[in-house]
Amino acid sequence: MLIFLFLTFSLEKRVKVKDIKNIVINFAGYVEVKPSREDVIYTKIEVDDELKDKIEVKREGEIFYAGFKEGKEVPSDSTEDLGDIKKRVKSNRLIIMIPSDKKLNMEMNLGVSKIKGDFSGIRIGELEINTGVSSGKIGFGDGSELEEMVLNIGVGDLDIDGLGYASPESFSLNSGIGKISMDLGKEWRRKGTIEVSSAFSSIEFKIPEGLKVNMEGEGIMNIGWKNRDVENPDVEIELEGAFNLIDFDYY
Repeated sequence: MLIFLFLTFSLEKRVKVKDIKNIVINFAGYVEVKPSREDVIYTKIEVDDELKDKIEVKREGEIFYAGFKEGKEVPSDSTEDLGDIKKRVKSNRLIIMIPSDKKLNMEMNLGVSKIKGDFSGIRIGELEINTGVSSGKIGFGDGSELEEMVLNIGVGDLDIDGLGYASPESFSLNSGIGKISMDLGKEWRRKGTIEVSSAFSSIEFKIPEGLKVNMEGEGIMNIGWKNRDVENPDVEIELEGAFNLIDFDYY
């Protein structure tokens, strides 16, 4: 019987948030975002030992970088340099804790990944998440702020929870083949627009009682689809493309 041992390399850093305006994450594996009570960005990365020369945590001017180094391809299914990422997705881990006392922009470029994002109390100007194959949950809660969000998914199964807590002015979702659940919960502080473009996805909207929502669809929609038009909507939803299923759950 052969026994394979995989050595793990760990990198842990705390960087003062002062003067930082943008956070950029390039990674593939398990990614967790959560709030911090400190005035630092805390990051911990664990990867197979053979990948240790390909990761970094650094600050350059107003930008904070964490994950695979710039210029290195974020691994998807496989690359010549990084091997079969599917075998490593469980061992590659990145945890980042973000302070709530400063508004930041954040960009996440992820290959094959599992996401656990708790943005409760975190203030974000622009949030952009680009994924190849992904699953997981992105949640917002008390104290969340978000001006603009862009989510690009190749293939995915993703839950977005408590979007009303953050009340983004605009949210753009581009999905290839996926299953997306979007909870619009909590009273929106301002009018928001959600644009969804799909190649062939299923999407469920969870809508709390009292939230006024307009919906307009163009493309291949549910049988019997009808646009919904209300006066003075809190949220405008615009759907475009081909959808396997569009569902609404009012609660």
